[in-house]
Amino acid sequence: MRLLDLQGLCFEEYIELVMILLEHGYYALQKPASLSVYCAAMAQAVQKFAQPLAINDPASYMEPHFLFHGLEKATIAESVAQCEENGRIIHETLKIRASYMAQYGKKTILGNGLILMMENGFAEDNLGICCFITKEDEPNPHGAGNSYAAKVSFFLDTSRMEITIITIQGQHVIKTMKKRSRDYARLGARLKSDPRSYLLKKVCDIAKLAGYKRVRVIRPEAHPMTIDQHGGFVARYDNLIRERGIDQENGCYLEANL
Repeated sequence: MRLLDLQGLCFEEYIELVMILLEHGYYALQKPASLSVYCAAMAQAVQKFAQPLAINDPASYMEPHFLFHGLEKATIAESVAQCEENGRIIHETLKIRASYMAQYGKKTILGNGLILMMENGFAEDNLGICCFITKEDEPNPHGAGNSYAAKVSFFLDTSRMEITIITIQGQHVIKTMKKRSRDYARLGARLKSDPRSYLLKKVCDIAKLAGYKRVRVIRPEAHPMTIDQHGGFVARYDNLIRERGIDQENGCYLEANL
């Protein structure tokens, strides 16, 4: 093994976020517990996720948002179980992601100069799938930055045939690129609908076509970027989710059958 070989996980600049999310989970416990006991239990859960990864696996360099979401539980055992489930879903997504996108993620013409695309998640959706709406003539289409009108990012739970949506995001005006970002923010007029709502329905329809039975959306207030008070994350889509009929409350999720 070379000096730079990696076996396990490397959170790099996101290690502070890992600590914030673990702390948030710890203080949600209903009964006082030893911090060292909690951390040891969570470390085992993370190790369980990392164990199958190959040396220098690209998945080793990950953003922690999905793995550490929903840790706010009454007991340590429940918090650990949530982390383990998150890890299982990530692994299942990685196994099927390429084939899912090859079959259902091809560029789709929406009309009015708009297209729908899918790509590997790049930011908080890292290791998942990012579906986004962009302009047909966009030279560098990407589900991050300012080249999309809306994006919906999700993971595939093949054991339960559910999809878990981590992010629903529209474009907001960026001060340093006002004209470009404003143009994208106004594309909803072409769809005659909020592009986030439009895309959420598309993602759910595609998942149903692929045989998935249920959808779960991480509630905006429970999103790791909300907990981290991330300045670029606009978590104003609770009503949008409910308007699409995804309104069954279950911990950090809103859920519905597809």
